[in-house]
Amino acid sequence: MHAIEQRRGPNDERDAAFLKIEQLMPNLLVEMRKDLEEYPLSREFVVLKKAWVYWHGGHELTYYYDDHSEFDNKLRILQNLDLIQDISHNNTKRYIISERFVAYLNRLG
Repeated sequence: MHAIEQRRGPNDERDAAFLKIEQLMPNLLVEMRKDLEEYPLSREFVVLKKAWVYWHGGHELTYYYDDHSEFDNKLRILQNLDLIQDISHNNTKRYIISERFVAYLNRLG
């Protein structure tokens, strides 16, 4: 007797990825949804500590290590899932949010 093979389609994998990040970093996603609601055209963000001085260009969102435990690990997961892209070019960590991730955040906001 042959076992029936279950295949996961692209939508299943995407849904599993979003379920995973909802479980691993709900507070970050809530904050990102709120920021995108207020600044719907923003796609760039920087990661800082609240004690650091940073001169904003005026268009980037800001997230703080102080507010999110294991923040670098969370960012790595989002990168591995192709939801954000690292565009750092100096000592400040800087990322771009993918349109697919923005659509997801807006849909569930």
